[in-house]
Amino acid sequence: MAAKKKLLSFISDENLYSAVKDILDVAQYAAYKNEDYIYRNAIDPFSALFDTALQNITLKEWLGKEASRQIQKTLQNTLGDFHQTILGSLPGWENLERGHVFDIRNTRKMIIAEIKNKYNTTKGNHKTAIYDDLKAQLDGKYKGYVAYYVEVIPQNKKTYNKEFTPPDNRTKTQRPGN
Repeated sequence: MAAKKKLLSFISDENLYSAVKDILDVAQYAAYKNEDYIYRNAIDPFSALFDTALQNITLKEWLGKEASRQIQKTLQNTLGDFHQTILGSLPGWENLERGHVFDIRNTRKMIIAEIKNKYNTTKGNHKTAIYDDLKAQLDGKYKGYVAYYVEVIPQNKKTYNKEFTPPDNRTKTQRPGN
């Protein structure tokens, strides 16, 4: 009998199933939370007022949509972890999980990377902090490595490989290429 073919050539089925299960668990948890969970963060009454008027819906209908929006936001945040897990499972790569300055590394290729799900996941002023953190790693423990800022879903669906030189809003300049 022939051996079972892997689902994807670049990751073990076990790691893939585990990453997908993590997303489904979070999504299921978010979907079945009690009704009071929607109020965990202050609801903006002005947003609710304008949304209900613009959409011609009741406040009760708006609350249902807001609950769906919050579940979607939770899912989007979890997808960032999913991408990090998948990329960190590739041969030679290591997922560093939460609490590290960057997300994944490959010691053989001497690469470190910060992974973001989508191009608009990080605000501009936070990109300078990411740049500074990665540069500090390259100047320190990871001297000789290359650092990447990775957007899994780039703007306009256009792939790119260019220097990460985010704008600094305080100085009105770009961070220098490195």
